[in-house]
Amino acid sequence: MNDSFDHPDLHNALQLACKERISASRLGYWLRAHRDRIVSGIQLRQDGTDGHSKVTRWIVLNCG
Repeated sequence: MNDSFDHPDLHNALQLACKERISASRLGYWLRAHRDRIVSGIQLRQDGTDGHSKVTRWIVLNCG
């Protein structure tokens, strides 16, 4: 496994959110569990669903 990532901080955050093994379904559960909370002036919001692929879009908003 290659341990060099273009964005290691993002990779580490995804590992924490997904309980170490990163997968789309684990990330989706984490996003749904943390949506609409405001932390340090930012908020994670659901931004609709792609009707064709049935994939939820997410945005991060600056609330501060």
